[in-house]
Amino acid sequence: MTVVQDLDLLNVNQTIIYLGIAKSTLAAWRVKKEGPNYVKIGSNIYYRKKLLLEYTLSKESNHE
Repeated sequence: MTVVQDLDLLNVNQTIIYLGIAKSTLAAWRVKKEGPNYVKIGSNIYYRKKLLLEYTLSKESNHE
C-alpha cells in the first residue's frame, strides 16, 4: 500500500472530475492560495478526498 492509498489522495485529474471544475480553476486556486489544501509529493499534486468534501460543504449557502 502507498501513502497515496493510505491517505485517500486524489491526483489533479481525479480532483477536477470529483469537484466538476476546470483544471485551470484548480491551478488558479493554488496560485492564489485559495481552495482546498493539497499535498505535493515530488512534482505531483494530490488532494485529500476528505478535505475536498469539507471544502465543498464550507461553500454551502443558506440563502440569507
